Amino acid sequence: MGLVVNLQLTGLTNFYKSLSTNSPAILKTMKQWGARYRSFSQRRFDLFSKGGGNWPPLAESTIKRRRKGKRKSGTIAILRDTGTLFRALNPVLGQPGSFEQVAGLFTVELGFGGASKHPNGTASIADIAKFHNFGMGHNPTRTIIVPPDAKTREAMAQDAERNLSADGWDKTK
Repeated sequence: MGLVVNLQLTGLTNFYKSLSTNSPAILKTMKQWGARYRSFSQRRFDLFSKGGGNWPPLAESTIKRRRKGKRKSGTIAILRDTGTLFRALNPVLGQPGSFEQVAGLFTVELGFGGASKHPNGTASIADIAKFHNFGMGHNPTRTIIVPPDAKTREAMAQDAERNLSADGWDKTK
């Protein structure tokens, strides 16, 4: 005869069933996580566009094209000629090309999306981001959408703890 272990998980099961993406605490957390991630992404994008990361530098032909017709120097920051991709990462939703949706319990998907066209062509902002993020066509890989850093993850964990505790879910009980 073998050993039988019987775990009574009614409390845990009931807790899990009480969670839903319609919960005000969960919705608040997802909204905060989205804003935190987009803010992280913009800070990273700004740093990398100025050469502070691992993005390959601009081709000499791109630099010349951006300076054409300008007396001094034109903007030569990486992926910042129009600011369109940078603005789509704005923590305030609603910018053309931005995308965010709650995809499940404690899951928010965000990045670039929609049909908004890039001002310099016929491709969508999301397509332009994809071309650069994955190094498609003549573009080198310049990864834009990456996992958040440790500081951002910690702040996100604090958001969840604060919101769930405020909603009556005490982790000490």
